[in-house]
Amino acid sequence: MNGFHIDMNGALYPKQYLVKWLEELADLNYDTILWEVENGIQWETCPECVAPDAFSKSEFKEILQISRDLGFENIPLFQTIGHAEYVLKNKEYLYLSELSDNFQQYCPLKDEVKGFLNTWIHEYYEIFGDVKYFHIGADEAYNLGECSDCKEKATNSSLSKLYIDHINETIKPILEKGSIPIIWADMVLHHFDALDSLDKRILLFDWNYGKHNKVDTLHIWGKKNVAFNNIPEETMKEFGDYIFPDKNSTPEIFYTADYLANKGFQVVTCPASSHYGDNIFASRAQLHFDNCFDSIAKSKQSHLSGFMLTSWTVHMFPWELQRIFIAIPSFLKENPNGAQEEYKKWYENKYFQASLPSFWKAVDLISTPVLGSRTRDTVHNKSNLKIEKEAFSTQLQKAETTTESTKLNQTIKEFEEALSLFQKVRNENSNNTYEVDHWILATKNLITRSQGTLQLLGENQKDNNTILKTSQELKTETEKMYQDKLSPIRRSEIIHWIYDSFHHALEN
Repeated sequence: MNGFHIDMNGALYPKQYLVKWLEELADLNYDTILWEVENGIQWETCPECVAPDAFSKSEFKEILQISRDLGFENIPLFQTIGHAEYVLKNKEYLYLSELSDNFQQYCPLKDEVKGFLNTWIHEYYEIFGDVKYFHIGADEAYNLGECSDCKEKATNSSLSKLYIDHINETIKPILEKGSIPIIWADMVLHHFDALDSLDKRILLFDWNYGKHNKVDTLHIWGKKNVAFNNIPEETMKEFGDYIFPDKNSTPEIFYTADYLANKGFQVVTCPASSHYGDNIFASRAQLHFDNCFDSIAKSKQSHLSGFMLTSWTVHMFPWELQRIFIAIPSFLKENPNGAQEEYKKWYENKYFQASLPSFWKAVDLISTPVLGSRTRDTVHNKSNLKIEKEAFSTQLQKAETTTESTKLNQTIKEFEEALSLFQKVRNENSNNTYEVDHWILATKNLITRSQGTLQLLGENQKDNNTILKTSQELKTETEKMYQDKLSPIRRSEIIHWIYDSFHHALEN
């Protein structure tokens, strides 16, 4: 599987834009599209959750047919335990929730949930047809075992059993249709004690976005990152043979893929072109280069089943600023042992027809995540709710002022240097001004947001009104940039998430 993930939680795309990218993905040798459509289709099972500018069923079927005609395997992704915000935030469905004051997760023990999910799965089949694969999400179910019934079952057995019983039940209609069920692998790695009871017909998507072979820490689900010399005893007992397969001092960073494959599952590795912790205007380039190169290389091992490049729109910067990662699999197919520097030359030739070292230096300079420009600083999340006016100011109050101010002063200098380099690239190369213009706009946004954040921390001498005026102009320019990329209502929402609370803080 050489797959690309289209996430419609944070973005609703016009048909023309989707088709343009499907054609480019086909040119880049992808063969599979994972469609996380959420509320982007006019569902009958849950009409209250449908976005105002969602596709009709017939419109989306046309897109799926175009995708098939381009040679893609289409995979539907339907969340069946966690990430149910788009449903449960509607009061009519809160009774399905694990917790009455939280709309992140369905309760796996409620009979109404089973019936609701089953009905919706059949509606997915009505649109997608007889698919080879069906992805049921199942990641980040962090409220697992918190309602009274679930707590009792987990106490009598385990959280792992509670979770796996729900998955085994949910996949029944999918197996009856002759499809291969897929889930994200994080929860079975987090709660692995009942893993042997998970149906082996399930394909596991093993995602690991923050790791690559140069790091000096290991990611452990439930424990996050630990030093190689400080791996907990219980982790070594379960995973040690996969972390240190040759008993040498070099750990296997993507050890979970080997572990799951040895347990009898088909496994696909999942890198990311957009990841939590990135700035909302542009990504951490080197992290994504390293992660994509190493995760995709891992996926080529004979006991694994390919890769799925994930693209999370909750972080809000467009695919045009992810193309530098999206094109990596095509290069690696042509050059299986190719290095990153070779890739950059390949990319320059494909998209610019020129050597552009200044472009890559500029990309690197704007990669640093900074206070005020990260997703969590905007408090936007998968619920896609309207953001309170005071949200940005409230987040800044939690900041460590001296440390953050020092970092912002340094990164502003780097961002300004990057802007100069991008503008030089644009002036000297006319072959791809479209892509460069996106980088220039992202950099201008980062500079102004950082200057405004410094001002709000009391560490900047610029006038609030000057920064506000510049940011308002960038808001208009950014909305124009999204004109052909997002449906009108979602475009308005994204612009609200990015700018309104920040501008309110500057005004007050």
